Amino acid sequence: EIRALLSDPAIAVSDVAKLYGVSRTTLYKWVGTVQPRVEEL
Repeated sequence: EIRALLSDPAIAVSDVAKLYGVSRTTLYKWVGTVQPRVEEL
């Protein structure tokens, strides 16, 4: 579920971290690196 949220370019990593009550650092430790997202025009 976290990976699905992180794959959505409209949702910021910090928003996902807040949703789960953790820091961005903790989220990165759980998930690993997140691929840069480019929003298509």
